[in-house]
Amino acid sequence: MRNLALPIFLFLSATAGEAVAQDRCGDVLREGTFQTSQYRENNYFQQIIRSRFAKATYDEAKSDTSGGFGIPLGEIVIGGDFSQSDFEKKQQSIRDELDVDVISRQEIDVALSSGDPEIVRAWRECMRGRNGLTARFEVFSAKEVVLKVEWLGFAGVPATEILSNLMLPEGVTGDVGCLAQGAQLDRDIACDVVLQLPDAFTTMVVAVRTKNGATTAYLPKRIKLSKEVIPYDFGADSEIETAGEGGSSRPTISKRLTDDQISQGWRLDPRSVTGSIELKHAVDNGFCDDMRVNADEYQLNIDYRWLNNNGLGMHCVFRPRANLVRSRWVHMD
Repeated sequence: MRNLALPIFLFLSATAGEAVAQDRCGDVLREGTFQTSQYRENNYFQQIIRSRFAKATYDEAKSDTSGGFGIPLGEIVIGGDFSQSDFEKKQQSIRDELDVDVISRQEIDVALSSGDPEIVRAWRECMRGRNGLTARFEVFSAKEVVLKVEWLGFAGVPATEILSNLMLPEGVTGDVGCLAQGAQLDRDIACDVVLQLPDAFTTMVVAVRTKNGATTAYLPKRIKLSKEVIPYDFGADSEIETAGEGGSSRPTISKRLTDDQISQGWRLDPRSVTGSIELKHAVDNGFCDDMRVNADEYQLNIDYRWLNNNGLGMHCVFRPRANLVRSRWVHMD
């Protein structure tokens, strides 16, 4: 897969000597705000989950549930059972797809971009306790977002003044009037700046400087995981014929994904592993049945019973079936 990483445009309206960084209340992401019903579907949560997985150790991916999701990262990203080799290959594929280091530093901004009401509420309450300036992005579509800036206010300071114009990177447009130099921000009244972007992969960091403080906001890629499904190729084992005039056996098919398939993100769908048995020549007291399946995301074993107690010729054909699946990052609509 091609690397989707593009340059991150950094536009700071603070002077070089001023510290823009602040406590952005990122701890709210570790205090139960990730809802278990949403983390598998929310595209921004998925970016955070995968960036954490890409920085975890094998043991952490297997057992650590402290991330706020309720189950280990590895179970979310790969599945219930995976080897050290599987873990390392998945880590590398994630690093090739996502700006892992940036997402790790900007987790709270990525989560806020989801618009999840519980996270936004918890973050605003936390920031209100710090009596400062807030900024976050809210995504409308792949190419349209709104920058929301709000003054939560110090005691006795019901408003603050913007000290310098908000700068936008090339290709990004919008009316930044309420964030122009000299504009006033009143307490609890958000300044919303709608921005148009050239594509879903443009990211940026903006900074806002006022007389009473400064803050930043990071806009992540507007991407989503798209699921692909293709039939697994059993090759020479696509049909197994068993024939004879007596006896019993359990013909078996064993397959494991190749390193190339794994590196390209493909996994077996264990629920899709099955097969059909055709009895081409039947005899009394003869059986081709009792198919058994044992499969995970990387390998499968299928067998069935061939039993002929008749002594006459019996002929069976077994055709296995399975699907490969993978998720890839594509641009949002």
